[in-house]
Amino acid sequence: MPEENGEGVRPLPSLTDDSAFFWTSGADGRLRFQECGACAALVHPPQPVCSYCRSHDTRVTAVSGYGTLVGFTVNQRFGLPGLPAPYVVAQVAIEEDP
Repeated sequence: MPEENGEGVRPLPSLTDDSAFFWTSGADGRLRFQECGACAALVHPPQPVCSYCRSHDTRVTAVSGYGTLVGFTVNQRFGLPGLPAPYVVAQVAIEEDP
């Protein structure tokens, strides 16, 4: 179950061994993704196995943070607990893995 932040406004993600790096790495100003050591694909969301080649050889890599907005939607209805509408859901093609 996600935790609430100090102000109780938005839910915070549950940290796992596979995803903690993603949710905490932005504190130093760097965006990081999981990278497959076998096929060099960037894997998101983080998981124990590459979703492209099924390798278990994954590592964490920093990316530039630049990308192109592919699409987005503003959800005006059906708010979730801790995430009231409206909220934005976006798809971004990052520069290193468009």
